[in-house]
Amino acid sequence: MCEIDELFTRVGDMDRTELAKAYLMALKENADLRRQIQKSIDQGPLIESELTANRGM
Repeated sequence: MCEIDELFTRVGDMDRTELAKAYLMALKENADLRRQIQKSIDQGPLIESELTANRGM
C-alpha cells in the first residue's frame, strides 16, 4: 500500500489541515508518476532505435 493509500484510509479521523496535506501529497505523487511516465515515453523511441541499430551489427 502506498503512502497516499494509507493516508486516505484514515480520512474519517482527519481535520481539514490533515486532509489538505494528504491532498497535496496525492498531487505530488501524481506529478511524480506523470514525470516518470513522460520520461519513459520520451525514451521509448531512443531505446527502440538503439535496439534496431544493435540488431544490424
